[in-house]
Amino acid sequence: MSQEERHPEHTQLLVILAERVLRSGRSMEDLEAAMGLEAGALSDILAGRMDLAVDHLSLLAGTVGFEVVEVILEARVRMAVYGDQAPVVLMTFEDLQALVRTVVREEMAGRAGIGR
Repeated sequence: MSQEERHPEHTQLLVILAERVLRSGRSMEDLEAAMGLEAGALSDILAGRMDLAVDHLSLLAGTVGFEVVEVILEARVRMAVYGDQAPVVLMTFEDLQALVRTVVREEMAGRAGIGR
């Protein structure tokens, strides 16, 4: 299914799952191994390049520690509150990770320079 054909609630579900993965603090590789997925599969799922199956959702929920119904309801609530203006991820998970790493490095380098 292309992103143009995807229902907005499905997109919100992917956004919420990506947020849960990020908050877990675990690497994509670690999560994929724990879920029994091939390398890159979780990134592909979260980016919408690979279809999200119920099995993926259940495995991710058990691995990261949330209830499936919880994220589905959260997606529905976001759509009810925001409609088509609901927040979406504008970059891939890997791009977001790289951005966060860069910002953290710059912040830490700046703080290290303060004490000199």
